[in-house]
Amino acid sequence: MTPFSFKSLRSLLILPLLMAVQLAFSQAEIKEIRVHHHGDYTRAVIELDRAVNYRVRNYSQQHEMIQVEISGVSSGVSTVQLNSSRSFVSAHAVRYEEVTKSFRMNLRTINPVTTKDQTLENPFRIVVDIYRDEEAVSASDSASESSSNQPRATPIVSNPGRPGGWSRRIIVDPGHGGHHGGGVGRLNGRTVYEKEVALPVAERLERLLKADPRFEVFLTRRQDVYVGLAERTQIASRLNGDLFVSIHANAVDGRAAQQRARGFEIWTWNPTANTSAARRAMERMENEDPLARINQGNNQILTSMMRDALNTQAVESRRVARYVHQVAIRDPYLRNNDRGIDKARFRVLEIYDMPSILVELGFMTHPEEVRMLFSASFQQKWAQIMYDGIVEYYAATDPEFPRSKNTPSLASSRN
Repeated sequence: MTPFSFKSLRSLLILPLLMAVQLAFSQAEIKEIRVHHHGDYTRAVIELDRAVNYRVRNYSQQHEMIQVEISGVSSGVSTVQLNSSRSFVSAHAVRYEEVTKSFRMNLRTINPVTTKDQTLENPFRIVVDIYRDEEAVSASDSASESSSNQPRATPIVSNPGRPGGWSRRIIVDPGHGGHHGGGVGRLNGRTVYEKEVALPVAERLERLLKADPRFEVFLTRRQDVYVGLAERTQIASRLNGDLFVSIHANAVDGRAAQQRARGFEIWTWNPTANTSAARRAMERMENEDPLARINQGNNQILTSMMRDALNTQAVESRRVARYVHQVAIRDPYLRNNDRGIDKARFRVLEIYDMPSILVELGFMTHPEEVRMLFSASFQQKWAQIMYDGIVEYYAATDPEFPRSKNTPSLASSRN
């Protein structure tokens, strides 16, 4: 018989501990995602190969969305099986965060809803049942009836892909903010910042889009606060936007360059860095993010599926840019100071689930152009250009987009 030793005892104690640590750090894999309607409710099921922590958030009253977040996920399917055309869910989007090993699924809801969630075993499944929120819908209907004699905006045309209408959801991103002022210029003897131009132009664009029932609009910031680059893209994806428009103003160093450099540019995402020194400097400036170390896990380290989607959206982004550009050059000043459409590896444009563009309105460092950038007329001109470009893009590329914002609703025409 082999004599007992403390070495043997140590092995017996360490082996289970190592197995427990290995199990704790192993990640789950998503096997299947399916959504099926069951008469009075819609059921979403996420099947995994092991138990995980998860959270369900209900944003259906504010943003027409249910969100399921799962931690400890390494990989899995990227498609959702929609087993019924009749459902309280009209659309979906899934997203992995590779570094944080997390998964998020957004489900677009038809009406305000309530949810119940549970887990089932063998295999492990997260089950989310989605019910129509009768009280919220009744309250909304009552409010609509009580205001029937009041002037109302033209109703949005019904759209199965967008609950409540054909509206397209535009995410407007005023660049920089807070302690991160962006490009710096001088105006009337004082120092001025890019952030002071971006927000009022975004607000003007918001007003134009809000006045058109074919659009919904959300801003990534409304005050002079800093929002990290990763957080801006997360806001856009969380709101399931259809288009992301980031508003900026340009700047250069050196007195000679500052006297010469002027005009506007429109940028789209590019997977590789620019070879031009000037373009690399632009990337460094726009990608500067004081929160980058904190948000490193969210900095779009993409799975191959997400990168393919990002490349697809980059192609569509260039189409959007061309429509905005062709509207801009109708203006004589902008036509004479047109720096064209370019591509760069801007982190704020790394959004895999919608087209995105970045518009540089002009140069903060040019002595004449900075004065224009701070004028109400120039800011309104740019808001109108971006609005017109967005309208022309959808009118030309989306056969289901109403050609007039006064188009009556399909729902009312069928009654």
